[in-house]
Amino acid sequence: MSQSLSLITTCKGRLHHLRTTLPLMTVQADAECIVVDYGCPQGTGDWVAANYPMVRVVKVNDDPTFNQCRARNLGAIAASTPLFCFIDADILLAPEFSSRISRDCAEKTFLRARPVTMETWGTFACRREDFWRVGGYDEIYEGWGASPEDLYLRLAADGCSGKHFPGNLISSIPHGDDERTAYYDNKDRWWQHRINSLYLIAKLDVMKLLGTELSQEQRKALYAQANRAIDAARVSAQNRAHLEIDLEDATTRAMNLLIRLDRKLSYSIRWSNPSP
Repeated sequence: MSQSLSLITTCKGRLHHLRTTLPLMTVQADAECIVVDYGCPQGTGDWVAANYPMVRVVKVNDDPTFNQCRARNLGAIAASTPLFCFIDADILLAPEFSSRISRDCAEKTFLRARPVTMETWGTFACRREDFWRVGGYDEIYEGWGASPEDLYLRLAADGCSGKHFPGNLISSIPHGDDERTAYYDNKDRWWQHRINSLYLIAKLDVMKLLGTELSQEQRKALYAQANRAIDAARVSAQNRAHLEIDLEDATTRAMNLLIRLDRKLSYSIRWSNPSP
């Protein structure tokens, strides 16, 4: 029997969570399960294969850190259904979860929980064609924060409607920041969130102005600028950072005319101390 929904989860150092959450995924109606073992030191892939042979395992062994965006994209590549649902390894699903997602996630629609918590922020579903049309997750992001919003905003800009499923269909296993950042270079998730948020805002603005996607190299360069801006604020013990992007000589098309952009984009962000 063909399945309509792929439940995609990733794991690096979270096998103790997956032992509780994966059984709830495997009993969902009309759904396949995919686990991306992103170099998990606990041997997640082998444990899944031994205990849940019906679950598809994707193994990644070339990255000592954890890139959730890349991990989720690899899971999506392995998926065989028309509908994707991305779930962290610490998310518990109600028995009727997949039936509700499959019913409500129509074409040009993406679903998130309402109410949503910080822990359930990244749980969302969309159609295969919508996900790949906007390019999936941006793998330039490092560490914690902002990458889910990036995808949600790009889907919305592409004409997809953001809708909701009941938040009580999912819950999370409590854990601390030590687990959240264990395989990230930056252990301060709020500083990393500032870097990622600055990159997100700047990237989407540049894409809108230029009317085109940015190449991987362009995104890497922009991310490095955002990183330097926030790091400079850290070094100087300031609670604000500044980023300026030079758009001089950039060419774009608007109203069927070629125009020249001779201007700069300037961003200043401020935050409260201590971190939230």
